[in-house]
Amino acid sequence: MGDQGRQLAEERCVPCRGGIPPLTPEEYAPLLAQVPGWQVEDGRRLVRSFKFKNFRQAMTFANEVAELAEAEGHHPDLYVRWGEVRVYFWTHKIGGLHENDFIMAAKVDRIYDRLRAGPAGQGPMTDSGAVLRKDFWAREGRRPRLIGREIYHFRSVGSTMDVARDLAAAAQPEGVVVRAEEQTAGRGRLGRRWVAPPGTSLLFTVLLRPAPRVVELLPMAAAVAVGRAVERVTGLRAAVKWPNDLVVSGRKFAGILVETEFVGDELAWVLLGIGVNVNWDPGAEFPELAGQATGLAREAGRPIDRERLFREILLELDRAYAKLRAGWSPFQAWRRRLITVGQWVEVVAQGQRLRGLAVGVDRTGRLRLRTDDGRLVAVGFGDVFQVQPAAAG
Repeated sequence: MGDQGRQLAEERCVPCRGGIPPLTPEEYAPLLAQVPGWQVEDGRRLVRSFKFKNFRQAMTFANEVAELAEAEGHHPDLYVRWGEVRVYFWTHKIGGLHENDFIMAAKVDRIYDRLRAGPAGQGPMTDSGAVLRKDFWAREGRRPRLIGREIYHFRSVGSTMDVARDLAAAAQPEGVVVRAEEQTAGRGRLGRRWVAPPGTSLLFTVLLRPAPRVVELLPMAAAVAVGRAVERVTGLRAAVKWPNDLVVSGRKFAGILVETEFVGDELAWVLLGIGVNVNWDPGAEFPELAGQATGLAREAGRPIDRERLFREILLELDRAYAKLRAGWSPFQAWRRRLITVGQWVEVVAQGQRLRGLAVGVDRTGRLRLRTDDGRLVAVGFGDVFQVQPAAAG
């Protein structure tokens, strides 16, 4: 992209309300010169075809163009096929070209240039449609057998879960990891957003293709694996707050999210999403979270080496997954870390509230609750809040 194109890409689209004529060839010619590679078709549409090595790259690009269009409020027509995305801009309200179309073309060019170059220092976009960290284990004497052998690392994505889902749909093998320095639409359990400043945390998703019997044990195994890695790197004791929050001194520093995909009745893949607050303390930035959330650096009283922690987590996950496939149950190891049993709690799930004493968990991870009215119920998911025991009647 030339200097003029870069300047054009910095402009913002101004909504066109109609009532004006489209640009004439004489009027759009200087704008067209700023976006090399684009052509005007039929005198009314701006078009460019972008080439990629495969369908995955094309979809990665198309998804980013879609996010840009939503942000700018100016939407193209997109045609995606193997190795190619064709982008058309024109302003429907005037039936032809507007300056906005050329601004958007310059912004799309910038996306394409960035994806082709890749994040600084990490190499170009690979055949897998992301940035492949081939050097991550170069200085390590240890290497995972499956999880983390391939790591796709982004500066910023909407959600690593969504990128991993695209890779899964494109038949990528299990064990692939998608990591981002920033997520603009990261999510946690129950549809909540997961927010962290760029470069402060560990935000990643692992693509797995396990046997169905393994799926319900994955959150337990992941919690145990992350807990062990954190203890090795920081010296902090990592506990589990039911169902799958990792806590230090009762405050959450990490969360685990598992999503499954079925084709018909067959399990196609599982996405294991993990977010760890490392060198960021959400409680300091959001006072309402001060007693609920924390970061590892705050708890340890020193900065934490994120790359070392990431390596340890991947190695622990790799070991745990291998044992799961061989028939191991993480239940006892997970149960020993669980701090919820023995507490009076209120569980909120699907708009319902249950209050009582957490008396135990079953081997699938469901919380067994003795409610205030004496019932014994098993709860599979929800938010847990510690409360005072009910007063005697």
